[in-house]
Amino acid sequence: MTTHESDEPAGLVLGGRYRVDSVIGRGGMSVVYHGTDTVMGRDVALKVFNSDLASADDLERQAGEIRLIASLNHPALVTAYDAVADEVGRLALVLEYVTGHDLRTELAGGIVGETRAALIGADIAAALAYIHDRGIVHRDLKPGNILMPDVSQGETATAAKLADFGIARLVDATHLTSAGSFLGTAGYLSPEQAAGESVGPPGDVYSLGLVLLECVTGTREFGGTALEAAVARLSRDPAVPAGLGDWTGILERMTRRDPASRATAVEAAVALRALVSSSLPEPTVEVEAPTEAFAVPATERATEVFAAPSPDARTAAHPAPAVDAATRVFTTPSRDAATEVFDATSAAPAAAPASARAPGSPPTAEQPAPSPGRPARRAPLIVAWTIVAVVLVAAAALFAGPIVRSLDSGPEPIIYPAVDGELGSHLEQLQRSVAP
Repeated sequence: MTTHESDEPAGLVLGGRYRVDSVIGRGGMSVVYHGTDTVMGRDVALKVFNSDLASADDLERQAGEIRLIASLNHPALVTAYDAVADEVGRLALVLEYVTGHDLRTELAGGIVGETRAALIGADIAAALAYIHDRGIVHRDLKPGNILMPDVSQGETATAAKLADFGIARLVDATHLTSAGSFLGTAGYLSPEQAAGESVGPPGDVYSLGLVLLECVTGTREFGGTALEAAVARLSRDPAVPAGLGDWTGILERMTRRDPASRATAVEAAVALRALVSSSLPEPTVEVEAPTEAFAVPATERATEVFAAPSPDARTAAHPAPAVDAATRVFTTPSRDAATEVFDATSAAPAAAPASARAPGSPPTAEQPAPSPGRPARRAPLIVAWTIVAVVLVAAAALFAGPIVRSLDSGPEPIIYPAVDGELGSHLEQLQRSVAP
């Protein structure tokens, strides 16, 4: 029998760090306070056990168990941060502070609903599988130990969190268990608990099955006094309604009297998660409207390709001129060959009549025929040849001089072609003037 002890005064600091703020709730074994971690600056829950259940001496003896509990980390478990003792030697667990309510409060309003019950059950079954894998059995699974956290807009969180796991391990060595009593709540005990037998992971699955049955029916299966509730499960299986569809098979497997034939926590989690998926509506897929082609409004003219404008008169391209006459190589005329006058635009030479005149020149009187004693128009021809000869001789002198000077054999005389008449005389004078 536990004693009723005074509450911790507000403002008291436990373990030199955790300040007591207010009472959250009271149970048969402990009082839970809302507190503050003065080092981390965060809210915490302080679970202070009655002195006849756990004390500072137990804190030292159970140090390994406390470290194990504090090492557990699962989204559907209430996290344990620390364990300290108060001023009178009572053990206090420092736990995660969860804002929200427990499932007991929600069940007081009636049926929870199948979809929500499946969400809660899947989360708690997953948490049980996690602690069972680490050798921990809860042994007191009930609606009051299932917390429903508040979820802010846009947040993602589990539907439920399991509290008070590992408590049984901490009090196993206390006077309560040594007296042959067992830990648990009568309405949710497993048959093996009620019979005083060893309790393992199947006992937690059975208790969760009873909690979920109450969620979907709104009725506690084993009511009455603690003794009546305990004895009833030893004589019969829970009455699971046949009209629950897939729920019926799952709950029957979870609440079988034979622990060996019950579903495991992992199997229960998988089956409940499948119920959640099947109960959710099909996702709505928004189909994007097809792209439509619209005619160009009359006020908007389509882009047009215009032909290039005719060239401006000043920049118009003129037809290419006729191809220049090909360069012709003429042989040196023979002596006294008749001089020919070539038309500037003609590709072939033609003899000009004696009366021909240059285009555009004023008309002149017809020249008399030259006298028989001398050639006609000889003076202009002599001048022209003289100029050509001078240019040739000058060019030859310029280029031949350096070449001649650079030769070791000495200069060689330049041989010019013989030219008769007056032109030849002029060439000879020019040769003598440039001779070295």
